[in-house]
Order: sequence, then C-alpha cells, then structure tokens
Amino acid sequence: MQILVERFFHIDFILMDLLFCILWITLLLRRGYRVEFFIGLLGIIINFIADYVIWFTIQGVRTLDGPINPLLFFIYFSITYGMIEYSFVAIMFRVRENRERLFWTAILYLGWFLSGVASQVVSINDIVIHVTREMSLYRLPQILMIVGGYAALDILRRTWTPMRDIKPTYFIYLFFVGILVHFGMEFTLLMAGIRPSPLVNGLSEFLFNSFLEFNAGVPYLFMVWRYLSSEEGGVKLLRI
Repeated sequence: MQILVERFFHIDFILMDLLFCILWITLLLRRGYRVEFFIGLLGIIINFIADYVIWFTIQGVRTLDGPINPLLFFIYFSITYGMIEYSFVAIMFRVRENRERLFWTAILYLGWFLSGVASQVVSINDIVIHVTREMSLYRLPQILMIVGGYAALDILRRTWTPMRDIKPTYFIYLFFVGILVHFGMEFTLLMAGIRPSPLVNGLSEFLFNSFLEFNAGVPYLFMVWRYLSSEEGGVKLLRI
C-alpha cells in the first residue's frame, strides 16, 4: 500500500521559512546554545543526505514538481528543517526549567504557523511547489530504529560515564520531545493549508508522522548531544 506524504506551497513560503530560520539561529546563538547550534548543523547534513541524495536521487521516492532547481530546493529544505528541528530537540535535552521549554516551544509553533499563513496572505511569488515522499518501505525500519535507539540508551546509561545519571523514566521525556517537535511541523503545515487534510491522506499517517517519525532519531541525537555536552566532547567542540 502506498503511503504518500505531500505538501503544496507557494515560493513565498520558502522566503518566509528562510526568514524564520535566520531569526531562529540568531536567537539560538544570542542565548548561548552553541552545542545545540552544532546539532542543528548536523541536522542539515543528515536531512540533505536523506532527502536529496538517497530519497530523491538514488531511490526516487521523493518527488519535486515546480519551476525550481532540485539541488537548490533541497539545500533550502535541509537548512530550515534540519537546523530548527534538530536544535530544538537539543535545547529540550539541555533546559531544566519549564519556562524555558515553553518559550522555545512557543517560538517553534508560532514561527512555523506564521510562516505558513504569511505565505498564503503575502503575494510575492504564488507559483506552487508540490513535494511528495513515498514512505511505505520506511515505516518498519523507523519503528526498529526507535526500539534499537532506546535499547542502546538503556545500555549506555549503565556503562557510559556521561549517561550514568539518566533514569529510565527520562526516556518518556525524550519520546515526548520527539512528538512535540514533529507534531508542531505537521500541525502548523496542516493549519496553513500546506499539508493536505488527514481525512484525505489518512489519519493514521498524520499520527505516525507526528508521534513516531522524528522519534526514530531522537535517542541517537541524545547520545551525540550528551557526548558534545560532556567535558571530553566540549573540549573537542571548542577546537572546531
């Protein structure tokens, strides 16, 4: 059975999305989230390899329709969602105060929503871009990545010094963070009219994307963030 994830948006949205990403990076650096910014850069690379190299170029499960160069489009696509999603989850790993969590979550949801709505209201360039992703072959691997990732975390918290203080209950929080960031993307795209209604594409796919898709990477990102935040990892990061 085909599982098609798609978006319809104006070129205006690309401009608004890039503007929000610039504001996000500025806020990130001004508030001293250096490790989290580095995680965002890592996210750009990961997204580009997945979206452009593997899905679009090699396997052809990602399609792009519209008068725009595919390479340029996927560079943009990787920058915005790579930087924002990955750095957001890293911020949630770091912060300990609910006030700071609410601040960044509000920025994330409002920024994405206003970018989408503004692109529908402001008529800078209303040429439509249509992007699709066929995911039927990837659902089982994503579930296995989630199970394997959290199993690896459980082993590391017993054996790796930087994670000795992690309790099993913290995994629930990590899973919630994965839901929070990807539901934010799905919901704001839906509200802005960019993502088709779940009643058209299937409510189960909306829920899978929101609850499980980004969680396939959260445990692995936590391992990287924890290492970079440790004394050893921090020293190496300062040398970059």
